[in-house]
Amino acid sequence: MSGPFVVFDVLIPRTDDRTGVVHPPSLFDRWTVETAERFGGVSLLAADILGFWFDSMDLVEDHSHWYRVAVEEAAVPGLREYVKETAVRFGRALPVSPDERPGRAGVGRPGVTARQPCG
Repeated sequence: MSGPFVVFDVLIPRTDDRTGVVHPPSLFDRWTVETAERFGGVSLLAADILGFWFDSMDLVEDHSHWYRVAVEEAAVPGLREYVKETAVRFGRALPVSPDERPGRAGVGRPGVTARQPCG
């Protein structure tokens, strides 16, 4: 990888929406290794961060892990697809739709934002 890079922040929830069960650490460990192998690296920025969002009118408390992945521009479509697969893997409904504005790739929970270029 030689850059410039597009930097993605990925928030992965600790709890499965389908079952309400907290994901085991081994699931995050496997995802981290697979992500590093596929995209050349990943950084865990924070573990068990607390966030809030609204489901209809109810405030929902959400615990997540925060990761950062930097990829070359050509790898952005693959990373977007991978994040959608991650949403399913970690028990979230598929994201509504990617944010196609330049410099951003919002794909819902798990959340992703991108800043470009970097590096």
